[in-house]
Amino acid sequence: MRYLSIFLCFSAALLTPNPGAARAAVNAGVAYPVTFEGGNLPLSHAKATATLGKDEMVFAQSRHRVVVPVRNITGISCGSQVHSRPGAALLGVLPLVHYGASEDYYIGVTWTDSSRTGRPTEVLLRIAKSEYGAFVSALEAATGVKAVDPNRVPVLVRYGL
Repeated sequence: MRYLSIFLCFSAALLTPNPGAARAAVNAGVAYPVTFEGGNLPLSHAKATATLGKDEMVFAQSRHRVVVPVRNITGISCGSQVHSRPGAALLGVLPLVHYGASEDYYIGVTWTDSSRTGRPTEVLLRIAKSEYGAFVSALEAATGVKAVDPNRVPVLVRYGL
């Protein structure tokens, strides 16, 4: 029992988010593998790389390279989507095994582009679960903009109208 409590305390200390690590990732210019899912950039729906530096974010895919100044980023949205896999009915008969569902993680970034006469430019990226938290934290630290999960927006209820 004593070893279990030590293990739980140690693992909790390792899993707590570290805001200093997000700033260090921004300063180092860490590249995150992403998949371009949509938006108004001249990229194809394929693998890409999002590199987050101190003053800019760079989307790179084969020959295309789009540089976005961090100060122009106006909005960040993040969320996940759960969907069932083919053959999920066969895998669903096993108790406590969830092979039938997979979860995709998405990040949307909006910024104003001076070359497009101030109109907003948007991009939707799919990212791996292991990179999702670090990328969102680093993006928030670099821009100062808080990421919004549209599925978890609090609802304001007013009584006595």
